[in-house]
Amino acid sequence: MAAENDIEILIPPTLDAARLEPDPNGHLLHLKGDTMGTSWTATLVIGESGDPSSLQPAIEDGFREIIRQMSQWERDSELSRFNRAPAGEWIEISPQFVTVLSMALIIAKASDGVFDPAIGHLTDLWGFGADSRISAWPDRENIRSRQRFNWRDISLDRDNRRLFQPGGLAIDLAAIAKGFAVDHTIAVLEAQNIKHALVEIGGELRAIGVKPDGQPWWVDIDTVGDHLPSRIALSGWSVATSGNNLRRRSFGDKSWSHSISPSTGQPLAESVSAVTVLHPGCMQADALATAIMVKGIDEGLRFADRHRIAAQIVAEGEVYASPKWTEYCEG
Repeated sequence: MAAENDIEILIPPTLDAARLEPDPNGHLLHLKGDTMGTSWTATLVIGESGDPSSLQPAIEDGFREIIRQMSQWERDSELSRFNRAPAGEWIEISPQFVTVLSMALIIAKASDGVFDPAIGHLTDLWGFGADSRISAWPDRENIRSRQRFNWRDISLDRDNRRLFQPGGLAIDLAAIAKGFAVDHTIAVLEAQNIKHALVEIGGELRAIGVKPDGQPWWVDIDTVGDHLPSRIALSGWSVATSGNNLRRRSFGDKSWSHSISPSTGQPLAESVSAVTVLHPGCMQADALATAIMVKGIDEGLRFADRHRIAAQIVAEGEVYASPKWTEYCEG
């Protein structure tokens, strides 16, 4: 394990060596704003002849388009229109929506349904949907009525970009759409000929290239107790964290996190505090962190090992790492 000044260093393999050639004449430009109920930042390298004036508008246009398609809080979004559509209707959706839902279904299958984009009614029930009010503690019958559907009931026609509404199916993409927004922002910057950048939305990050001095984009991940924090060389990679303290609701003397088990229909018991996943794509890292969070320590580590996922789990005051995470530490 590599360590420097009491920091655990992770250096994942280089995905594209050509991207590691720095621009020594470039300078750092910092952009920021708000989107999707959180903040975003972008730090990028601008060449001497670069014109940064179009970058922030292009980034924010991308956010607005993702919200228009996939937000459960926007009544006129494509997702909201699908969720309230009558039984038997096919609802047309945009290409980005198809991309995100397709990946959500892949991860749902790989995770045996612990990551499930069909839990929209459950997230509403526990106060994480468009209406966050909790008027009564959900009883077993109320929970069971919201478990009629799962990811297998989602009929996605990719070729014709449409979704079939069987009647009462509600999709929730909150556990993957933010990661996609990070990936999309990187794509927007690349289209503007930006080769070196670090993008962050609500704590989820992806980086391309390097800084002008040739250093990678270093990102620190906190742990607990006496365990060393992790510092990741993120160039060419993404990192996402799912944590039980990030979004919470309460009713009376009870408090719970946003992570909901599709099998029980209830918020998770909070033995796992946080899961961090390192992956080339932020959309995948986002969803996989949620899947491992729901699986818990033992099954989560087995899942990460089986699928060669670099994951770190913080639980009950301890830190657990998948073999792939440990491999990158030793690199």
